[in-house]
Amino acid sequence: MKVNEDLFELAAGTDLDWLKRVFLAALRDAPAFVAFRTAGGAEVSVLIAPSTPVVLEENEDPLIDFAPVELLDWNDDSMTWGYE
Repeated sequence: MKVNEDLFELAAGTDLDWLKRVFLAALRDAPAFVAFRTAGGAEVSVLIAPSTPVVLEENEDPLIDFAPVELLDWNDDSMTWGYE
């Protein structure tokens, strides 16, 4: 599975609790877009559109217990697969 390295660059310099809350909120409102600007200046938009309904319990980690999402890098419009 290929993972967007820009998202990892952002996550490495970001409060991970904040990042988890963003993804959890987007999952609850899916389909939804979440947009970021990485430390390297790349603009990344994450389309959260699970192929099956996602039900997360209060104690589940949305960065691990995650349906597939598509990551769209606005700089070159290339698509890669993200977390499962």
